[in-house]
Amino acid sequence: MKKIIIAILALTLIFTVAVSVGAKTSPKPKEYYDITVSVQGSGEAEADPYKVKKNTEGTTTLTATDKDGFFTRWIISGEYTIIDGSLDSKTLVILPKSDIQAIASFSKEKDYLNISTSVSGDGSASAEPSRIKKGSGDTITLTATDGNDKFVNWVIQGDYDIISGDLKSRVLVIRPKTDINAIAYFNNSGKPNPDDNAGSPKTGDILLYVIGALVAALGIGFVAFKKLRA
Repeated sequence: MKKIIIAILALTLIFTVAVSVGAKTSPKPKEYYDITVSVQGSGEAEADPYKVKKNTEGTTTLTATDKDGFFTRWIISGEYTIIDGSLDSKTLVILPKSDIQAIASFSKEKDYLNISTSVSGDGSASAEPSRIKKGSGDTITLTATDGNDKFVNWVIQGDYDIISGDLKSRVLVIRPKTDINAIAYFNNSGKPNPDDNAGSPKTGDILLYVIGALVAALGIGFVAFKKLRA
């Protein structure tokens, strides 16, 4: 009986020690999501930051840079939410919900047309979407929003067709044929309307014509009056 009790105590001691050692050596749960970035084709890609602390609503920004190839899209494995941009955007902000493996895919031939916007004066401009597949025939909606200045007109660099509106429309729909840079001009920007040309009379020119005509008419009237008096 005594031997049995000793054996039970020994087994209990061994079990306790094993559990204690196992508890000390068990890995701690991960506190961060790891962001791994690679490329497919010829280009560069990075993430900022490469680690995001769990349960903090922290985001990471993925950035692709063309090198010898042209960026096509992101291929992402893992659970996440897109905060800004899209899988076709060179810069993409995501909220990771697990470890992330992001691949920036590049192509030797340019598959997409990029649309950029800028402003002259106090206002803002946007393009939706900012990228379309080459040869798709998709359209882009340009939108100008007043700031302290009022919108005047668009000046668009590149080849395109106007689908809706005109260059003086705040909302303009175009079908790009090449990369597009759309500049929204606002009051006091010092830029003439794009349909102005050197042969078109300006407001100041018209005023000079009117004053000149009045002076000529007065001169003719004065001469006629002198002849009648004579």
